[in-house]
Amino acid sequence: SVAVRPKNPEAWFYDELKLVAQAASQLPGQLRNQVPRSLYMPTILWFAYETGLRRSDCWNFDAETFNDEGVAALTQHKTGKVHVVRVTTETLSSLRKIQRILVSTGDVMRRFPLHWPQSDSQFYYWMKRARLRAGIDPIEKNRSLQHVRRTGATAVDAAGGYAWQF
Repeated sequence: SVAVRPKNPEAWFYDELKLVAQAASQLPGQLRNQVPRSLYMPTILWFAYETGLRRSDCWNFDAETFNDEGVAALTQHKTGKVHVVRVTTETLSSLRKIQRILVSTGDVMRRFPLHWPQSDSQFYYWMKRARLRAGIDPIEKNRSLQHVRRTGATAVDAAGGYAWQF
């Protein structure tokens, strides 16, 4: 029999994430729901990094579940497991800014500030644009949110944080 070595999971480097998030904060225009791309894109990058959540869980996260310290519990869509997450005050503040915009426009998804209101391909188009602005080759590897969550899970685990469910 032939033994197949499992591939090492691919992740972002933290410095790369910082550069892409900074570049994402300069993206022009706004989403269909009136949220500026320059606010949404870095927020979802940091949220995915800080929580280790999958894309669908990020997009469907109910921000009303956070307590004052930025801690929340949710049941993951894919696994059905309860997951405790913590975000920084900066990320929580950005989530609240997005919520205020959604409330002001009467958007029914205001509890879910990271809900993506366009096609998946549009999301990855703007991720690619942010990588280009950061001077990082967007074609080199698939740099999806999955890779961001792996980077975050590793960092949180190393710090002794909430990584037990990643």
